[in-house]
Amino acid sequence: MYTYKIMYSLISFILCVLSSASSTTPVPRDLDWWVQRTAQLQETVDSYGNDANVIFVGDSITQGWEGNGSKVWEEYFSPLKSINLGIGGDRTEHVLWRLSNGHIEGLSPDVAVVMIGTNNFGQSNPDSALEVLEGVVSVVEKLKHELPNVHVLLLDIFPRGQSFNSMRGSILQVNQALQATYALDDLVTFTSIGHHFIESDGSIDHSIMPDFLHLSERGYAIWAKAIIQSVQNKIGFVRQIDLSDDTPRQITIDKEAGQYLGHPTTVLLEDGKTIICVYPKGHGKGQLVMKKSVDGGHTWSNRLPVPDSWSTSKETPHIYRVADADGVSRLILFSSLYPIRMSISEDDGTTWSELVPIGEYGGIVGMSDLIETGKGCYTAFFHDDGRFINNSGKATNLFYIYAVDSKDGGVTWSAPRLVAHDPSVHLCEPGLIASPDGSRYAMLLRENSRTKNSHICFSDDTGLTWSVPVEMNQSLTGDRHQAVYDNEGRLFISFRDTHKNSPTLGDWVAWVGSFTDLEQGKEGDYRIRLSDNKHSWDCAYPGVQCLPDGTIFTATYGHWEKGQSPYIRGVHVNLSDYDKQ
Repeated sequence: MYTYKIMYSLISFILCVLSSASSTTPVPRDLDWWVQRTAQLQETVDSYGNDANVIFVGDSITQGWEGNGSKVWEEYFSPLKSINLGIGGDRTEHVLWRLSNGHIEGLSPDVAVVMIGTNNFGQSNPDSALEVLEGVVSVVEKLKHELPNVHVLLLDIFPRGQSFNSMRGSILQVNQALQATYALDDLVTFTSIGHHFIESDGSIDHSIMPDFLHLSERGYAIWAKAIIQSVQNKIGFVRQIDLSDDTPRQITIDKEAGQYLGHPTTVLLEDGKTIICVYPKGHGKGQLVMKKSVDGGHTWSNRLPVPDSWSTSKETPHIYRVADADGVSRLILFSSLYPIRMSISEDDGTTWSELVPIGEYGGIVGMSDLIETGKGCYTAFFHDDGRFINNSGKATNLFYIYAVDSKDGGVTWSAPRLVAHDPSVHLCEPGLIASPDGSRYAMLLRENSRTKNSHICFSDDTGLTWSVPVEMNQSLTGDRHQAVYDNEGRLFISFRDTHKNSPTLGDWVAWVGSFTDLEQGKEGDYRIRLSDNKHSWDCAYPGVQCLPDGTIFTATYGHWEKGQSPYIRGVHVNLSDYDKQ
């Protein structure tokens, strides 16, 4: 912190101009059109109220989202419930007046995108660089004070002029000072995007800034792409419905005094009412236990006979229903680490083969999900950190997502192929869901370094290739995402909540939204707190099934009673009960 204070002092000294209060004293503009524009914006603010997630604060360059940037705005920011508070010609003092006179009253946005200051340089009675700096800082601090839950995405003052000039030099000084000022501020992210508008020779392309100040549609597209991920990541949590105390809908599937029961996997059989649930006696590894429900998860059998080799399971189990090209169906169950092994049932889980290796490779949480890629063809996914893929036993601190393929209805599997990796984070435990028309898959990924939100990537070729993973918003940040559609096409994703700012951190939750929400980074419709975990994190590797009547049944483990060992719980949810709440 001390170093940054020194940097700020030095930069301020270098600016070499005594400041006045002109840039920091709120003042309106005595122009009819400005008064009208201010009133129009006030109507917009009043109509949104606390539903607005994002506000853009600035001058004509910001107002231009309604002109040259309108198509880009509709694509990127309208879905995020954004308000444009830009007014052409405004300086920092005019923005301060608007912020003090209604333009943020009643709002509770998650993000404020601020780009202001160029008019302080360029109009009559130009301010000094230090005055501009103080004006921008005043705007940021005003937003922080009036909107205590907002995160300010402070952009650099954009470059202006066809080629480098003295004003650009002053702008650069202010931008450097702003970066130093907010380097350690958790509520402000300074983001420099002006360099995207400048060519290698220092010039500005006419197609980006036609007048070398205001942006074209191409320029707004550059702006949007440069900040959209940061904006999405700061959008907070959607409204939440709490079912944690709704005990009538909670079913105890299995509980044993003093015994850790964890990490269940479920499969719904073809009759639409029989559910098989398998889980270990231990955290991940341990004797696998199997139970069956024949009434959609309302009542459960005693523990059923399983193969001897299931006592040697080293990882969380994963069960799937598959069929070969001739229509012969079977259940397959995976247990991973080295080697990944599989057990097969040809009679809907009555009897099982022993666990046997599917190849000379291993992995973690395999197979965390599986998709059908053709008749009798499947792709399954897992991750590894270097220890088990080749049985080296040495962690590399790099996480990789792998896929394996089957062309014979899940009986045999190919060697692994790499599908996703980001060396800056620890991506793992992929959970997949298809778009409603089946043309695209989304892969949701746990981020195990805990430095960023959970990630998502997409495939348009049935899982063969994948886009670069990017962060999701806070509402979807968690571990072990498992997804299903209800009968009306609503997407239900169950997971362990891990976002540090979440009011349900460490609990078993579900997110309700659409596939389009995933694609566009939108916050979705709402979240459901399924159960209150009495442990700080240990819960919620869920199984999810949609029953024929549209009811969703989901099951997982957790510390549901304080001081007691974790056990297996199921919950029934009908989304139509909550859509209007």
